[in-house]
Amino acid sequence: MYYTLIVKPGLKTRRRVTSLKKRISNEYGYIGTLSNKGVHITLAYLKDYRHLDMDKVYNVCKNIKAFNIGFDGLDYFQREKNGRIFYIVYLKVIYSYEFRRLHDLINNALKDNVINSSEFVPHLSIARKNIHDDELNKILQKYKNFKLDYEEKIDHILIGRRSSMEKRWNFKRVYFNDKF
Repeated sequence: MYYTLIVKPGLKTRRRVTSLKKRISNEYGYIGTLSNKGVHITLAYLKDYRHLDMDKVYNVCKNIKAFNIGFDGLDYFQREKNGRIFYIVYLKVIYSYEFRRLHDLINNALKDNVINSSEFVPHLSIARKNIHDDELNKILQKYKNFKLDYEEKIDHILIGRRSSMEKRWNFKRVYFNDKF
């Protein structure tokens, strides 16, 4: 089995982000999934994502209160794969205290299974494939003022699971202690 931990924003946010992704894709070529179903914030990168201690995740969620998140502007980070550098453009998440706490508790609970927990910043990916230096600068300049001028309440995370034979993830909602 393979696992992932994500926060999924509401439909309004997913639609606005998908619209932005489509505009960027039309201008710069295919650069990632264009479905609003896939819009999410990854909470952690797992080393051995074939194993996840579900009890640790449930215990973290029991100690978290629902929180608000907002989004403000684009930024990027770079990755290297097979000797090639590529960029990931993302929408910055405005973190509340509870969101930071959730991120820290997840990383501490799964510390042996999390990659670069101190360096990883939860984010909402906008573009991540085939972006070169000149395209990166154009995207960042053109959309530097893109922001979502509202917040939304988050009351759960999603644990994604799939076998190596499946293409689709199966998600389970894990609610925080104080549902609203």
